[in-house]
Amino acid sequence: MRALNRCLCVILSVIASSTVESYTDHAIFRQNFETDDLWAFDDLIRIQDYYSGGAPYGHILRASYPPDPTGSPRITEEFNLDEVATSATLSFDVKLHSQFEFVKGGKMHGLGGGTTTTGCDPIEPDGWSVRLMWKTDGVPLVYVYHQRRVETCGDGFYPESDFRFQRGQWYRIDLQVKMNSAPNVEDGKTVLY
Repeated sequence: MRALNRCLCVILSVIASSTVESYTDHAIFRQNFETDDLWAFDDLIRIQDYYSGGAPYGHILRASYPPDPTGSPRITEEFNLDEVATSATLSFDVKLHSQFEFVKGGKMHGLGGGTTTTGCDPIEPDGWSVRLMWKTDGVPLVYVYHQRRVETCGDGFYPESDFRFQRGQWYRIDLQVKMNSAPNVEDGKTVLY
């Protein structure tokens, strides 16, 4: 059984959707822009500005993705969880600018465990990851690095509906991952809400 032990994050206009008072008692990791000085990592973070966006979100982080022929610079950070989990839900809110260009696609937050296989790396016996991304015209895609993947860079799963991210609208994203109950039992799942 590979436990959830890391939270991989790519920042894309991520906001804090709740105040501290509204959190549940079950969180094993929490980060927001209201109480924490999170965004002082290194020179790789390209923050356009940090400001108070008012109700209902309070402080938000706006990230800029300048056009580039090889893709925008990466804005990433990894957080290790304090305890092992066999299931977890990653929740965040996101809003794409009214003039955002979807182009070929881009990545949002995700979860990973073990050696956290990403970046088209080969299959690792103790590594996996699940991330959300958008494709052309805002179509969401969940891509998974798992032990039986077919594609080199993770297997992609599109929604069964015709949902598309729209520019200028807030979305609440919940990405749930449940690990297999045993190595020889295939009852794990990933659900996007």
